[in-house]
Amino acid sequence: PGAEADWGWRSVTETARVSRDLVRAFYQRPAVRSYFAGCSTGGRMGLMSAQRFPQDFDGIIAGAPALDYTGLVASQMAWIVQANTATDGSEILDRAKVPLVAKAVLETCDGLDGQRDGLIDDPRRCDWKPAQLQCKGSTAADCLTAKEIGVLDHWYMPATSGDGRIQYPGGVPKGSEPYWPVWLSGIPGSNALSLAERFGTDFLRYMAFVPDAGAGFDVRNYDFDRDPPRLATMARIYDATNPDLTAFRERGGKLLLFHGWADPLVTPQRTLDYYGAVRATMGGAGSTAQFARLFMLPGVDHCGLQPGPGAKSVDFDPLPALEAWVERNEAPTTLNVRWQMSDGSVRSRDVQAQ
Repeated sequence: PGAEADWGWRSVTETARVSRDLVRAFYQRPAVRSYFAGCSTGGRMGLMSAQRFPQDFDGIIAGAPALDYTGLVASQMAWIVQANTATDGSEILDRAKVPLVAKAVLETCDGLDGQRDGLIDDPRRCDWKPAQLQCKGSTAADCLTAKEIGVLDHWYMPATSGDGRIQYPGGVPKGSEPYWPVWLSGIPGSNALSLAERFGTDFLRYMAFVPDAGAGFDVRNYDFDRDPPRLATMARIYDATNPDLTAFRERGGKLLLFHGWADPLVTPQRTLDYYGAVRATMGGAGSTAQFARLFMLPGVDHCGLQPGPGAKSVDFDPLPALEAWVERNEAPTTLNVRWQMSDGSVRSRDVQAQ
């Protein structure tokens, strides 16, 4: 329990406290400013700081925040695994067919924003359906079987209980398919489990419930009606979902959120929902924009860890924008994303704040 509390909410504020003491002792004066930047679990930690310890940081960057950690790693990842598991325990989706799906989605939806640049600006506008790749007759490598279509239909929709209640919103975003092998589907030619299955399995066994379910719990046996209520105790430790940021705003704090539109692991809709809840709680869009802004990055994987098709690297640095906001009251209106392409060219996009 102590380690769970450290991981869930205590470690960052304790580190910040000790860091302030060390800086003061070494320099014989206190630090002038204090910033936090993190992505994924680090993004969750940033929101936890703004919500529970608003005095710790002048500015916070929260990227791809796993803010509803219990809903994400229990319900969403169990949904992903179960949808892709046959009755004999084998995987349904042929890992080698993922590029086929990625190509079809991009061809259908790349131009919705008026330009074909390899990026889908808002996957919610993409109406491509997996059935468009259904095999006609015998199974082939360039089409999807009915069962594979069923897997994708489930992946693209929210995780729900038996009576239709949403347990985790949004579904896997269209345009994220190039990143599936690492996170969702597994690497072709490998028997290694996907990271989603690894995360979901160990979380459900050792972190999700009180008491722990233990090593015998299988993510494939997660029950979407019975098990979500059992997450409530640990949700109070791990989840950073409180939209009331009054204390953080009143101390002058600034919050910069970002999320990749093509993030298949910490899917983006939950961040959009949270930002909407903050707006509703904090006086509307204009009032919220005075201290918190969200940037949705097209074509960007989870935390930008994978650069995307045809690219060697992806780069975006929110820290200068946050520093300018805190130190000179220059609120950021855009965040620049740059891709270094394999042919040596550079692709750049200025993303507007939501």
